[in-house]
Amino acid sequence: GPLQGIRVLDFTNFQQGPAGTALLSDMGAEVIKIERPGTGDLGRLLSVRPNGYSPYFHTHSRGKKSVTVDLKQPEGLELVYRLVKTADVVVDNFQGGTMDRLGLGYDKLSALNPRIICASGSGFGRDGPRAKSPSYAPIGLAMGGAYYATWRGENEPPGVQGVAGVSDQVGGMILAFAISTALVSRERTGVGQKVDTSQYGSQLNMMCASINGA
Repeated sequence: GPLQGIRVLDFTNFQQGPAGTALLSDMGAEVIKIERPGTGDLGRLLSVRPNGYSPYFHTHSRGKKSVTVDLKQPEGLELVYRLVKTADVVVDNFQGGTMDRLGLGYDKLSALNPRIICASGSGFGRDGPRAKSPSYAPIGLAMGGAYYATWRGENEPPGVQGVAGVSDQVGGMILAFAISTALVSRERTGVGQKVDTSQYGSQLNMMCASINGA
């Protein structure tokens, strides 16, 4: 694929981030999931069948590798720092500021590897009054206007309600697009950058025709 030779360190959980990094994997990137001890990606706990298989998790983890790292231990951070020196992209979908608190912010990682691209797919971006607010699919659909646009009355759910995780999937697409664009920029300039996308912004993009009265 076109991203063959690109190494991605994937700190994402659940759907928005994993959907985006799955697209990078589809395009040939080597995606290494960095998972917490015990539970791993929290998506592993959803839709689990009696045999332990989670279609939800495996759909968004296709083609990926995985390593368990305790980021609260110095040894865990040192392992990640070693991986960063060999990586091209670091991706998370935590609330704003989490990576900095973990010691994995862009300033720290770019000092280790000036070509690194640090990409975040948060709920509401890194700035503004909602920057530290959590978000998931229904919040994204509500804040982005999809619920309002498909409202069918007080006794009926919005028409888009039955499309599970659509705001996460769209957010993942925008995240993958932003990372791919940053990789192109790096090939031209030789340096990495910080990339921020949000579920909220992705939903506004999805709803642009409705917002503009089409």
